Amino acid sequence: MRTSDTVDPFGTESIRARVLDTWRANPARFREDANAEQDFALGGYRDRAVVELLQNASDAATSGGRPGQVAIQLTEAELLVSNTGAHLTTEGVASLASLRASAKREPSGTVGHFGVGFAAVLAVSNEPVVASTSGVIRFSKTATRALVIDEASLADELTRRADELPILRLPFVADASPADGFTTTVTLPLVPGAYQDVQQMLEQIDALTLLALPGIGTLSITIDDRSRVLSLTRDGSDVKVVEGETTTRWHVRDAVVGLPTALASKLPVEERARSHYRITWALPIDVNVHAPELVSPRRVHAPTITDEQLDLPATLIADLPLDPSRRRVRSGDVTLHLLRKAASEYADLVAERAASEGRTALALIPEPGFHGEVDALLRAEIRDELVRRPLLRSATNPERLLTGSEATVVRSTNNELVMRLATAIPDVVDSRWSAARQALQLLAPRELTVADALDLLIDARESPEWWLELYSALEGEDPATLAGLPILLTDGSLTRDIRGAVDLSGETSLLATESANSLESLGLKVIHTGVAHPLLFRLGASSGDPEQLFSHPAVLARVKHADDDDEMLEVAGAALSLIDLLPVQSQSQAPMLSGLKLPCLDGYFRDASECVVPDSPLAKLLAEDDAVIDVARLGDVRSESLEMVGALTSLTVRRHFEVPFEPDVIAAVFADGDQWVRDGMDLLSDEAPHDSALGGIVAEVQVVAGLDLVADHLWAETKAVLNDPDVRRAIVTRTEVLIGGRRHFLPSPAAWWLREAPVFSPMTPTEVRLDGDDRLAGLLPEVAPAGLANDVLAAIGVRVRLEDWLAEFDGPGEVLDKLAQPDTHVDASSLVSIYVALAQVEEKNWPDPPTKLRVPRGSGTVLMEASDVIVVGCPHHRPLYEESALFGPAELAEILEVKSSAQQLAGVQIDTTDTAARAVPEEVRDLVPDAPTTYFEHDRLVVDGVEVPWWVDEAGAVHASTTDGLARGLAWSAGQWQRRWELAALLAEPELAPMARDERHFD
Repeated sequence: MRTSDTVDPFGTESIRARVLDTWRANPARFREDANAEQDFALGGYRDRAVVELLQNASDAATSGGRPGQVAIQLTEAELLVSNTGAHLTTEGVASLASLRASAKREPSGTVGHFGVGFAAVLAVSNEPVVASTSGVIRFSKTATRALVIDEASLADELTRRADELPILRLPFVADASPADGFTTTVTLPLVPGAYQDVQQMLEQIDALTLLALPGIGTLSITIDDRSRVLSLTRDGSDVKVVEGETTTRWHVRDAVVGLPTALASKLPVEERARSHYRITWALPIDVNVHAPELVSPRRVHAPTITDEQLDLPATLIADLPLDPSRRRVRSGDVTLHLLRKAASEYADLVAERAASEGRTALALIPEPGFHGEVDALLRAEIRDELVRRPLLRSATNPERLLTGSEATVVRSTNNELVMRLATAIPDVVDSRWSAARQALQLLAPRELTVADALDLLIDARESPEWWLELYSALEGEDPATLAGLPILLTDGSLTRDIRGAVDLSGETSLLATESANSLESLGLKVIHTGVAHPLLFRLGASSGDPEQLFSHPAVLARVKHADDDDEMLEVAGAALSLIDLLPVQSQSQAPMLSGLKLPCLDGYFRDASECVVPDSPLAKLLAEDDAVIDVARLGDVRSESLEMVGALTSLTVRRHFEVPFEPDVIAAVFADGDQWVRDGMDLLSDEAPHDSALGGIVAEVQVVAGLDLVADHLWAETKAVLNDPDVRRAIVTRTEVLIGGRRHFLPSPAAWWLREAPVFSPMTPTEVRLDGDDRLAGLLPEVAPAGLANDVLAAIGVRVRLEDWLAEFDGPGEVLDKLAQPDTHVDASSLVSIYVALAQVEEKNWPDPPTKLRVPRGSGTVLMEASDVIVVGCPHHRPLYEESALFGPAELAEILEVKSSAQQLAGVQIDTTDTAARAVPEEVRDLVPDAPTTYFEHDRLVVDGVEVPWWVDEAGAVHASTTDGLARGLAWSAGQWQRRWELAALLAEPELAPMARDERHFD
């Protein structure tokens, strides 16, 4: 229909009259209305013209009871917005012509209700026209100015405002009609520059725009000659928005909530009567391949878009209180109440999706971080709600969802493993769901590592088949994770000690399952035959291979810590019974069980390696039966089994490798090993520092077990055994010790021990000698080799050469002790030779000072107090010390710490009475070229009061009172002492010089 200016169905004339009367009476009100309109148009609603018109269109469609249709056309000149639904009413016109006085006081699904949204059109148009099937009104800046300019009280204000005035307060009738097929058309003639702004507003319209305006079903937009159409259809909570080839599907959750009376009273009066508030969550669930990115930013719609950012997968559309700018949510108790309701609805939305769509719903759980106060508040409330929602799928019951407080998450992507664990641990989450780590952090379920979960199984009562499947599911897991894995044993119990578990079911097992009791006595556990799996071996379980079992840490610990007779007897019996169960061809694989204690005939338990098998060859060499095994206490046991656990039947060589060179460690390898180390440290004291020796390593120790058990009087029968190739090698091979990167060698433990054994009963090897060095004849008795190889004799300490004896650490002291024995019979020549050899000893082996010394006397020797002895190092000194002289090099005095003739005679006085210097005959110098050219002839030569035949003073001058003395003096001075007799003859008969010269050609 068309309406003429003469028809005024909405009473616009009376509205204008009323408003003008108000302005005339109160020009300030004119200013207020103008400022208010300008604030709305240029402030909060500056870019909302299209959205506000769509909001009114949505409300009109909602009031009409059917999905509305809206058509928008934009040209350079104007914007037309047409909609179906309820027509324009008198109340609606009054609302448009007033500020903040909406006609929608009790809305029913409407979007707008504040009565200010239409002011947004003023940002793009000064002459808006609203044509409805019920009538037409227009607002006009030109018409309004014409009325205001005639009012004297208002004209001045208009001038001061630069012609800016309130447009929407004065409605006028107009001649127009709505577009065909539509109830209402709003026409906005555009002000200059508005076209681009409106075009941008239209391009921002997307699916979310329709979702926020529930009354609109179809929206067509035409910009010049380009058109697009958006349509929305609903099927329960599923909403589909189609735009050309783009289709988006949304899961929409709607709720209507009310306010408690106490909260409603805090609202402005116009809002208190509102009975319900709409809350909608719109979640995009499907976008076809042609769809672009959603245009709308993730912001709160209240219900139209605001500036409040909300970084959630779904969009919130809710009737939230806004501040005067209409762009921010107003804080306060009402907002908090509505946001809490929105959070509860969002949590329900996530739960719905979890039930229907599965674990993809976990992506809806908010990630850490927030954007602004509203986002932070809403996220916090959502998190509080979500922990109470069943969101996590049970691993064992796909129909059951668990809340965070109920759920247990096993941190593993191995679904097979999680499924197996879930049958024993309640409320375990499906591993495919528990992979959403951020979501789980929010829901705070009980989290278990695989190791934690395995710990919980220690009390599980599951079948062998279940355990076998669990072990299969654990393939590929980090072995460190499986340290606490329970292992099912033959008696149905569980153990975590995989290192003490034994599998007797494998093909490599040499033991029968009947041996389980014996194995348990040895500290081992037998794995149930139904759960044998390769994983258990990789984790440390043992097979029935005795080589593994008898060196197993658990067995060694059990053997070591058995400390009473009953316990030691039980362990010994178990070990021996296991060996008896082995096939004969496999018994050789059973190694010595280190530390096993066996009962002996003296009633004590000894280490098996120190025990002797009854009736064995070694048993016949014992002084007593103390170390012989008491087989009566062990029951029916074979000698072979005893030998396999280390008991001795003969002298046996045992080899140990890479052993720390420390007393306590070596003491555990062989008896008196600690003393062997200490003696070795003394021997090496000059080669390696004492403290570094403690850090040394013995590359290999060869021990001859049983040597210490041989009776003293039975060594004659034992000597033949020492020539056994293995035993001989263990004796003569010196032991290599690595210290600080350097190699050192010590006597072998066997050689070291045999040195002090009565091998040559009753004498030890170091107390006897072999024929060959006459200097030893008076010191030690000679013995026959008695069938022992020379290298064995030398290794165990039998004396062969004096120099070898003196080279030992205590050798010089031992030799001096022997010389000091009253019953020692050494001739003078041998004694001097011994002292000459002693003078060559290295300083590190110098002995302690002796108290008595044997000295030569004529052809024999005598003992003297060491303090009375003088070491005479020169032949011309001898006459001064006839009774106390010990002939030897000057160094000997320093070694023995006694006086020397050189010291005693330093600065001695020579009587020079009747003395004349003489030339040494040429014949003498021809024989001894190094002889002095002159000498001093004395009628009577006296030195220190003693008359002597010759002397060499400290200056090297020769003094002589006789021809024989001169010969000796010249020979000693020239260093040709062996020519003294020849010189004496030449001096006595000079005519013999030619003959002597010729004879020297035969030297």
